[in-house]
Amino acid sequence: MRNSTLESHFNKRISYILNTKNRANRLKDTLNSYREYKNPDDELIVIDGASTDNTENVLKEFSDIIDAYISEPDKNGQEATNKGMLLSKGKYIKQIMTDDIFYKEALNKAYKVMEENTDIDLLVCGGIREFNGSKTNVYIQPSSKFGVSVDDYFQNREKYPLSGCGLLIRRSLLSTVGLFETDRPFSDLGFILRSIYMKKNVKFCRINMFYHKIHDDSVTRNDLNKYNLESISLLKRYCSNNFKREYFRQKSFSYQILKRFYKMLVFLYNKFFTRAHNQIEEKKKDPQWDGGFS
Repeated sequence: MRNSTLESHFNKRISYILNTKNRANRLKDTLNSYREYKNPDDELIVIDGASTDNTENVLKEFSDIIDAYISEPDKNGQEATNKGMLLSKGKYIKQIMTDDIFYKEALNKAYKVMEENTDIDLLVCGGIREFNGSKTNVYIQPSSKFGVSVDDYFQNREKYPLSGCGLLIRRSLLSTVGLFETDRPFSDLGFILRSIYMKKNVKFCRINMFYHKIHDDSVTRNDLNKYNLESISLLKRYCSNNFKREYFRQKSFSYQILKRFYKMLVFLYNKFFTRAHNQIEEKKKDPQWDGGFS
């Protein structure tokens, strides 16, 4: 019997997974965009949650680029994505969403990074978020140590903005980390942190991969409290005991009073003595989409 590796059984380059439900009005633009960046060795898997609008007719228009299609009820988007992962034949898995814009050059660059760094299990790329006309960068500064531990993530959470739009998953990672959790909100963050917790090689790459427009009906906008509670749950599950003790100690009332007093002093100092210096520092923080790791 000929010996082979797991990856040798994947006969596609990238498996793009698109889950949708009753978004026919946005679906056409997404599929038109996909035409622009699909490689001949890629596959597109569409998982529809039994839509009742014009989704089926839209998909028929694009049957030439759809390799697999399922339409049936599902619990949520996570379950739909998991179905696509189980069907996928690609060496890498990339979830795409309606409304979001992905860039061909960036996708090819991310693929090249993974091919040249075979030890990387999960690549997290950057991009732009927009809400109500305000744009923010999903970007981690050079010299950061993202991916070293879950403790480090929570210590630097404000410096580590992440988005599921930027993930490129090496398919072999699924045999260790598993699929997306269908009973938890924000499973993409959970997937990243679980991968780090299980000592897999997770890297943030300074590639501007996507443009993500957040709508008023977005999950993170509709239930911010649920998002915050899930973050605490992930902290409890994956952080070290020492970190958890220190974290909750700092949440105590007396500690928070001292922290606010300290922040007020820092604010006053910066306002009167270091304004020019801060402006220089802010300029240094402009994104460097150079394809390096953070």
